[in-house]
Amino acid sequence: MPEPWYVKRAGRVLGPFGDPEIRALIGRGTVDAETPVRRGTDGEWTPAACAGLPVAEAAPVDARPAPTADEPATWHFARDGVQSGPHSLATLRGLVAAGTLGPGDLAWSPGMEEWRPCGLIPELASARPVATATAAALDEPEVEVEVVGAEDAGAGAGRPAWLLPAVAAVVGVLACSLGLWALSRSTGKPGARPAPPPAVAGVVPVPVPVPAPAPAPGVHVAPFPPVPPPFAVPRATPPAPAPAAALAATPPAEMLMRQVMTSIRGRRLEEARELLARYREAAPPRDDGLADRLERDIETASSRDEADRLAASLDDASLRASVVNGGRALAERLGTAELRAAYRTTLNQALRRELDRRRPGQAAGVLPRDGAWRGMAPRDPGQPGMAPMGRRGASEPQVASLSSQGRTGASLDDVLAKPAEFVGKPILLEGLFKLSTRVGPVKDRDRPMGLSMPLARNDERTVCTGDRPIAGSDLYLLVDASVADLLRQAAARLDMRPSPRPTYRAILGATVRPVADDDLRAAGPAPATGPLAIVVDGLEVLGLCDYMKVADHQYDEAFRVLAIDRTHAALRYGDGALWVEHFGGEEKFVKPVRQKLQQVQRRLAAEKRQAVAEAAFGQAFAGAMRAADTYNGIRAMQDAAWRRALGAR
Repeated sequence: MPEPWYVKRAGRVLGPFGDPEIRALIGRGTVDAETPVRRGTDGEWTPAACAGLPVAEAAPVDARPAPTADEPATWHFARDGVQSGPHSLATLRGLVAAGTLGPGDLAWSPGMEEWRPCGLIPELASARPVATATAAALDEPEVEVEVVGAEDAGAGAGRPAWLLPAVAAVVGVLACSLGLWALSRSTGKPGARPAPPPAVAGVVPVPVPVPAPAPAPGVHVAPFPPVPPPFAVPRATPPAPAPAAALAATPPAEMLMRQVMTSIRGRRLEEARELLARYREAAPPRDDGLADRLERDIETASSRDEADRLAASLDDASLRASVVNGGRALAERLGTAELRAAYRTTLNQALRRELDRRRPGQAAGVLPRDGAWRGMAPRDPGQPGMAPMGRRGASEPQVASLSSQGRTGASLDDVLAKPAEFVGKPILLEGLFKLSTRVGPVKDRDRPMGLSMPLARNDERTVCTGDRPIAGSDLYLLVDASVADLLRQAAARLDMRPSPRPTYRAILGATVRPVADDDLRAAGPAPATGPLAIVVDGLEVLGLCDYMKVADHQYDEAFRVLAIDRTHAALRYGDGALWVEHFGGEEKFVKPVRQKLQQVQRRLAAEKRQAVAEAAFGQAFAGAMRAADTYNGIRAMQDAAWRRALGAR
């Protein structure tokens, strides 16, 4: 058995190759007359021409036959984004035979309606070469196999594994650039030309260079090494329709339906109705009832009467639950998802009206942060104020703000230290307090004193427990009997959670005076006069604080309160400046709120930027993984082709 051949290229040893394989390499131009070759692993390196190989007989594969003088040049072709022509039929057949034009490349000549693949044109399909198994294997992109021996192993020591692939990639890019530049610089000879072929989308017309003259006998001209194709080779496609043609091709009914859905998403329901009527006139005979369904859903989403009927059909528990979740569950019954946002707006208004109707004399309140007033809906912005809760027989009662009642500001500590100085003076106690809705009688030993309730400062320090004097003092904290009665009524109507511990933030107005019969009315018989006590005769209980408006200095509508005096109780907006002052003022309350809001906004912006970056990174990573999979697939095919070629030997 003859020894195999080895070839040295670019400092690397390729092989082993049998005689058929080395002849195929000579035919491709990979081995020319001066390429060093040797027989076996111990042979000497000699030029291929001196080793007895038929290098002079090989014809270059890229040689393109020149057209005959009497054959007209009427053919055009498009390959890899390049359109060229006209050429003779013999030229194109030569390009097909040489493999320059594949069966998927496009060609055209006068008389053809459109561009067609070369594999479907009989004149060109018959020119396709018939390759043997060994030649087909060697036509795959080259995979260099290096011989492991003492001579070459020492040469490759210390060389990075990534160096050669990187150099090959750079060489490939440069080869592509030079090839495209050469194509763009080439020009055909002037002469009479037939009518130009139809344009091919994505293809640049570039004339093909004039074929090189045939090599002289006995001299072999090695072709330029083939450039590896990219992962996705662009193919010529039929011309895309112009925008006007695409618009004209869209049925009028479909265009109208798109406009209907756009109006619905913008909540322009009247406009959607008009467009839907026009759609009915232009719609095909069978539209699967789409227009009828949309018309019913638009009517449902915008009908106040329908929403009122639905709200009236709910029981109390379902009504409160619907108010809390903003009618979201009820809106899901609508079939058209684009209309559900508008339907929720209609439903929320109906739910508030129904809640007010079932609670006469009281308008819907606002849900507080602690959920104590659960089930109360937000006030309708168009409603002029909150309906009050007054004592029986009162007409249009009003509850003045504590700041407008001429009260003297004083701290609880100052009052406890010198109570005699404040006797008979209406006082506005400084700071915030937390109170309980549990109001009950209190006794001094065995003598009834009046009504009291648990009270604490805003920092949770206990002021009194409701059954004994104020901590650290002999004074009692009492609640005016009328105020206590209205507080119990309001707690019942608003479903305020009974709380033995101080829970609800409040501002208190009080008076220091001796205990009187009026204070003891609910506790039983008592003397007309008694010891001094701090009697709460006005208060505002905080229901909701809108911190966004506080940060924006919109104090007038930032605090929703339950205001109670000796005669009336009402839900309304509290005195914003008064509440800000009792919370700690600009430095201790507003500034920290604004800083906290800015932190939240920055965090949300950072999370949004991170989400965008992660999405972009995910797309890039997915693209890199796809490219890696494609590359690995190509390498696997190349390895399989080499194994088949070596196995056939």
